[in-house]
Amino acid sequence: MLKTVEVCTRVEGHGNVNILIQDDNVSDVNFEISAYRGFEKFLIGKRLEDMPKLISRICGLCYASQAIASCKAIENLYDIEISEQSILLRRLLLCGELIKSNCMHFFFQSLPDLLTIFNISQKLNSHYDLINFNPQFLQNSLYILTAALHLGQTFFGVQKCSDIA
Repeated sequence: MLKTVEVCTRVEGHGNVNILIQDDNVSDVNFEISAYRGFEKFLIGKRLEDMPKLISRICGLCYASQAIASCKAIENLYDIEISEQSILLRRLLLCGELIKSNCMHFFFQSLPDLLTIFNISQKLNSHYDLINFNPQFLQNSLYILTAALHLGQTFFGVQKCSDIA
């Protein structure tokens, strides 16, 4: 028996988890996102030095990792070796991004589904419902997000994702 679980409702595109069950045991699990995004198409014809800034705008949550990956691709293309200080600064920026990304993912993307799946709350249809579910939890989440933003501001002058590159 094949069961499709549509739990990935908050990713760009359409995501499914397909679970194959045989004799009451899970025999295979397949995660699929079927949407074609085509971001590489808008980069054709652009200047190479503009790539990190353009690429950092693909996703508001993972701006730093995408900008850094594009910088690394350019460095590999020209066989450029960067300093240890630059590597450490990139890692620090990625730490801020990971904190922000995980907090945003958990609170705004996963938590509504988890509360429903575990019968803790009825379906939360809007962010307003989520905020009212536990205002103190929201406040704590915002403190974590603010700390991650301050990390980017303090070390890199990042105010928004377009400032990264």
